[in-house]
Amino acid sequence: MKIENQFTIEHAPAMVWAGLSDIYTVAECLPGASVADELPNNRYRGRFAVKLGPLAATFEGELQIEHDLNNQSATVSGKGTDTRSSSRAQASLHYQLEPTDAGHTKVLITTDLTLAGALAQFGKAAVIQQVANRITVEFVAAFEQRLLQHSAETHTPTVDAPSHEFVSTDQPALNAGHLLLSVCRDLMRRWWTKLFHRP
Repeated sequence: MKIENQFTIEHAPAMVWAGLSDIYTVAECLPGASVADELPNNRYRGRFAVKLGPLAATFEGELQIEHDLNNQSATVSGKGTDTRSSSRAQASLHYQLEPTDAGHTKVLITTDLTLAGALAQFGKAAVIQQVANRITVEFVAAFEQRLLQHSAETHTPTVDAPSHEFVSTDQPALNAGHLLLSVCRDLMRRWWTKLFHRP
């Protein structure tokens, strides 16, 4: 399935590019994600923990990042497996940075996601899109806070020299069940409002 999203960071493109190019910073801001090992050729071994009701899964695998410095874009591709639930995930994510008139940065994201196994039963596109939107909100809040904390530092992380001071420890599992419950409440509220023509 294809998932599209976008958000705006209230910082200049150069700073946003530096932060997004540091996999450790990204993992620190993304609930459930952590980086285990750094491999050659911009490859990393990591894990992503998610809890969906009674089902808890920890995907372990590899990802590779290809940066396009001239266009300030990147492609992140990877796949992982959870041995307990026999669930598998494969994804390719492309993001593009665009400056705004206010001097901030718009980030456009397109993700191709494939789920297999036990988690695939929750893989309806509309629900996954809503969950992705909410994850994005959480990530943006944490990412902007990181940029604020380090904006005064003289050394800014770059693609060639990522800052390992942000190395992520294992994060609590992303509670997708809580997100899905919130999504369902929003859907029911909109359906109820439409049914009874309430504002």
